[in-house]
Amino acid sequence: MVASSRRVLRTVGTPPESGLAMAGLYQLLRPLLPLADRIPEPRRAALRVAFGLETGVRPEPFAVAMAALDLLADAAAGEPLLVVAEDLQWLDRATVDVLRFVVRRLRYDPIVVLATSRDDWPDLSEARVLDLRSLDAEESRQLLASVAPDLGESVRAGVLRVAEGNPLALVELPKSPVPGGE
Repeated sequence: MVASSRRVLRTVGTPPESGLAMAGLYQLLRPLLPLADRIPEPRRAALRVAFGLETGVRPEPFAVAMAALDLLADAAAGEPLLVVAEDLQWLDRATVDVLRFVVRRLRYDPIVVLATSRDDWPDLSEARVLDLRSLDAEESRQLLASVAPDLGESVRAGVLRVAEGNPLALVELPKSPVPGGE
């Protein structure tokens, strides 16, 4: 079986940028901006003004969402596209609204959207939701060993205890200084 190639676009929400309208969408679509000449002028202008690349009257959200959809569809015409949106709860509201718009209209394009969020955040509309469980003790040990193979035994035990099977904690805690650790 031959693996098919696909392009991956990614945006990651962060608390400091959650109040900056379009910050997440710009991060996601920036690699595609050279293709913007392919989308109709009013939509292209809306996107460029929304991103601060041109001056003009603040565009209607619908025009920006349509421009984003056009840009993604054009990019996917050449090869399938995977859109990854991590930490939706920290993405700016305008970006989340555009992603919801796009997700509802992807029936015929070779585009898959994979989004992650905390339990207390609503999904992207008609998307299929997968609730992830905590890792068990053995899975936690394996993940920790793969990301921090040189941890001392007492620090390793402490990380496993504090992380409680949370994959992000297992990856990030070893990067932090441990008071009184090895």
